[in-house]
Amino acid sequence: MEDIKFYNVINDTLRSSPTTHTVTDPRTESRLWPVPIASGQDFEDAVTAAQTAFETWKLTSLSERQTLLTKLASNLRDQLPLLSQILARESGKSLLLSELDVRGAIAQCLHYAQPSNVLSDHVQFEDETVKIIAMHVPLGTVVAICPWNLGLVRGMGPQ
Repeated sequence: MEDIKFYNVINDTLRSSPTTHTVTDPRTESRLWPVPIASGQDFEDAVTAAQTAFETWKLTSLSERQTLLTKLASNLRDQLPLLSQILARESGKSLLLSELDVRGAIAQCLHYAQPSNVLSDHVQFEDETVKIIAMHVPLGTVVAICPWNLGLVRGMGPQ
């Protein structure tokens, strides 16, 4: 596992960086692997790419989104052993807790892929003259500043 190389992913492109941070296993204090530190330009490029992607994503049908969530769950399941090992080493968690974290992310993807868990329009008020409907429409790009070791489940769902 020491030969793993990490990148920032921006617009489907892997980016390295001349500036890195070496992750340390908090249980053993051993040095693990270098990870790239994004530059200001990387940040700007990521926001621009996300805004551009949003223009297509907002037109993506609900069924396509559910299919993509199911595919993401499958990909996470396929990489479960490797992801669990990485999480255990970088966070100091046991392998069991790290595996539970990955399995939680898989479960969250599958939860939101189910038709019964869709945010539907909701009639908030209706009379003979007016009908008020709460709708859930995509609004745009969100930027989150979070710790590098934020768990998969916490990073994937509503907080």
